[in-house]
Amino acid sequence: MNLKKNFYIYLYISIAAFFFSCEDDDGGSNLGDAVGTWNLQSLNATYDRTVVTKAGIDFSADVYNLKASWKDAAGYATKMVIPEATVSAFTEQTLASFKAGDNAPGFPQTAQYDAAGLTAAGIALTVVLNDANSSGGRGTYTVIGNYPTIRFNPETCNSYGTVASMTDAGLWTADQDASGNKKLNNFILEPDITLGDQVLPPFPDGSYLVDRSVSPATFKLDFLDRDAHDSRYSEVQTSWSEENDRVNSGLDALPLNSSGGFDPAGSTDPAAEAYIMNSALSPWGGYLTFFALNCLVETEYLKANPNPKRPLADANEDGVIDVNDMLIFMIVDIQNGYASKTVLGVDYSLLIDFSSKINPIPSNDSASIFDLSNISMGGKLTYKIDKGVCMPVNEIITFSTNWNEAQD
Repeated sequence: MNLKKNFYIYLYISIAAFFFSCEDDDGGSNLGDAVGTWNLQSLNATYDRTVVTKAGIDFSADVYNLKASWKDAAGYATKMVIPEATVSAFTEQTLASFKAGDNAPGFPQTAQYDAAGLTAAGIALTVVLNDANSSGGRGTYTVIGNYPTIRFNPETCNSYGTVASMTDAGLWTADQDASGNKKLNNFILEPDITLGDQVLPPFPDGSYLVDRSVSPATFKLDFLDRDAHDSRYSEVQTSWSEENDRVNSGLDALPLNSSGGFDPAGSTDPAAEAYIMNSALSPWGGYLTFFALNCLVETEYLKANPNPKRPLADANEDGVIDVNDMLIFMIVDIQNGYASKTVLGVDYSLLIDFSSKINPIPSNDSASIFDLSNISMGGKLTYKIDKGVCMPVNEIITFSTNWNEAQD
C-alpha cells in the first residue's frame, strides 16, 4: 500500500565505508487512505420496494390479490353433492390487495448485522481496493465472500432471504465526482460488466470515511443501489432491461394474530393456513365461520340472481344491500315457514338464533372448529394460501457498511 521504498546497502571494507540509498518520489497513494484490503464488520441495508403495473412485463396486473381457499371445500362439495368448482368459487377469499404505487408486502424492511450477526448468518466479505496508476485515475477492486440477499421463486410467488456467494470486480475512485471534479469523501464504484453478472451496483455518489488513527484502520462506506428502479436507473447506468433489471416480489403467506387469524399487519412468522378474521364479522365472534360464510355467500348470490317474487331488498333502508339485509330476509323466510336453503345447501334456520323471538340474531358458531362430520354445528373455517401473488416492483436499497483493514 505504501509506494515509498527505501533501500539501504552497507558495504564495510577495511579502509573505507560506502553508503548507498535509493528512494522514489514521496507521493503516497494516488487514491488516498481507502487503498487497502478490508473485511466487513457491520452491515445495514434498507430495502424499499414499490409495486408496479406496466404493460408487457411479467406478472403485471391492475390489482394484485392474495387469495385463500377454504381448506374443506373439496370435502364439503363431495358430501353435499355440489360441484367442487362451485363451492370453490363461492368460498374463495381475498386476504390482501396491492396496486401500483403501494409498498410491496413486507417493505420497507431493514436488515441489520453487527460483527456477531454477520458470523451467525454466514456473511463475510473482503474488498481489495487497489491504487490507481496515476493521480485522478481509477483503481481496480475485487470483492469476494458471502452476502445477504432476497431471492424470488416465480413458481410459488415467494420472496425469501438467503446468503449467496459473490466474486465482483471493477473500477473505483474517491474524492472526485463523476465529472472528475474534486469532491472530498465521495466514492465511485463501476462494476466490470464484461466479467458477467455483478452483485454490487454502480454508484457515483457513495460516501466514505477512513480512520487510520486506530488499529486496525476503519473504513465506512455508504451507498444507494438504484439500478433496479425503472426511472432512477438513469442516475447510474445508460439503459434499462426489463428482462435483466426488473425485480419481482412475492407473497405466499401472512403473519398471524394471537387468535390464529391472518393478520397482514402482524409481526409473527408468516403462515399459509389460518382463520380469517375481521371486525365486520363481529356477529360470529370476528371469525369467518361456516354460518358467516353461508350468510355472506347467500347475500351475493341473491343479489346476482334475484328471485322475482321475493327479491333481496334494502330492508333496513341504509342505502345498500348487504349481509344485514340478508339476515332480515332469512328471519322473515323462517317466520313464514318457507324452509329455504342457501346456495351451499344449508337451512336458513341454522343461521338464525331464535332464542329471543322478539329479537332473533345471527347464530354464532365461533366457539367450535368446523368439522365435516358435524356440519350443523358450524365452526371456524381454516383457509389456506395455495399459491402466492407475484408482482413487479421498483427497488431501492440503502446500504451502510463498516470495514476493518485486514491485518498481515
